[in-house]
Amino acid sequence: MQRIYYHSEESGRLLKNIRGHLPPRSLYTDLPRKFCFVPTPETPEFLLRESGVGKAIRRREGLSFFQLT
Repeated sequence: MQRIYYHSEESGRLLKNIRGHLPPRSLYTDLPRKFCFVPTPETPEFLLRESGVGKAIRRREGLSFFQLT
């Protein structure tokens, strides 16, 4: 494994279709920092290949993830 991705708050809401009550913000601020993930505008390739998910991701500009290399 060369790269591990972690979703940001916005990309997590989109991928998990979360509406209403959101998970704690620390999941997207403190946790990635503690495990040395860095923000990246790069979207994981396997997500872009999924038909419904890939379309939703491509429609959203500025969507980000965290990456560990």
